[in-house]
Amino acid sequence: MPFELLPWVNRVARAQLVRRGARARALVAHGYPVHLLDVPGQGTAPPVALLHGLGSSGLTFAQVIPALARASRRVIAVDLPGSGFSPPAATPPGIEACVRIHAAVCELVGGGPFVAVGNSLGGALAAELAIRRPELLCGLVLSSPAGAQLAPERFAELVQAFELHAWRDGRNLMRRLYHRPPPLIPELMASEMVRTMNAPNVRQLLGGDRPADHLAPDELAALALPILVLWGRGERLLPYEGVSFFRQHLPAHAVVEEVPGWGHVPHLEDPKGLAARLTRFLRELPSA
Repeated sequence: MPFELLPWVNRVARAQLVRRGARARALVAHGYPVHLLDVPGQGTAPPVALLHGLGSSGLTFAQVIPALARASRRVIAVDLPGSGFSPPAATPPGIEACVRIHAAVCELVGGGPFVAVGNSLGGALAAELAIRRPELLCGLVLSSPAGAQLAPERFAELVQAFELHAWRDGRNLMRRLYHRPPPLIPELMASEMVRTMNAPNVRQLLGGDRPADHLAPDELAALALPILVLWGRGERLLPYEGVSFFRQHLPAHAVVEEVPGWGHVPHLEDPKGLAARLTRFLRELPSA
C-alpha cells in the first residue's frame, strides 16, 4: 500500500492538540459513530463548533483551534462519517443527515449554544443547522460557503470540478483551493485528492446535491443570530455568484467581507488571519 500523507498529517495534528489539552472522543451521533476533537477553552466567549468541508475533516482547522480556544470556553470539531478519524458508514449520510449529525453532537457535548463556523460544504451545513435548530446556535460564520442557489450551467461546472480520475485532476483541484498554491502541496496531495473525492461518503454527498435542495432565500432571510460571511477575493473553486447570493438573501444585520489574499481554504492558507477575524467576531457577540 502506498504511503498516504493526509492520514499522517491528521495524526500529527491531533497528537499536537491532545498534548495541549484537547480530548479525542468517539461518539454516536444520529446513529453514526464519529470522531470528535473537544478542546477546553480559556476565554469567556461562547463555545465554537467547527464544520469541515467536502472530503475534509475537523483536523484541517488545527492551526486555528488554539487561538479560538484562548477566546472561547470550548472548541469542538467533528469528523463526518468516512472523513478524518470517523469510520465510514455502511450507508453514507446525505446533506440532511449530516446536519442532524452536527445537531446531535452539539446536544451530546452540551454547554451551548455554539458559534458554528463552517467552511465550504461545512458552511452550507452550518447555515442549515441555524435554520433547522436555531436554539443550538448563538452565532454563525460562513467561510467560502457552499449551498448558494446557482444557475444550472454554473452548478454543473461546479460539480464537474469534483470529477477526478487522474493525478492531474487531483493536482488541479488542489491548486484551485488556494489563492496562491503552496509549493509542492498540490503535487504531493494529488493522488490522495483523487481517492478522497471518489470515496463513498463524498460521492453520496455529490450525488444528492441538487440545485433545488440548496439554501432557501426566505429561510436565510429569517435568521436572527449574528452572522459573518468570509469570502476570499482569490476564490477559484466556487463561482462569485455564491457570495452574491448570500449578500442578497441574508438578513440586513449579516456582515459579508471579501478578504484579499484568501482562496477557498483560509484555515489552511492564512490560519493566523482567519483566527484573528474569528476571535474578533467572538468577542463582539452580545453574550461574550
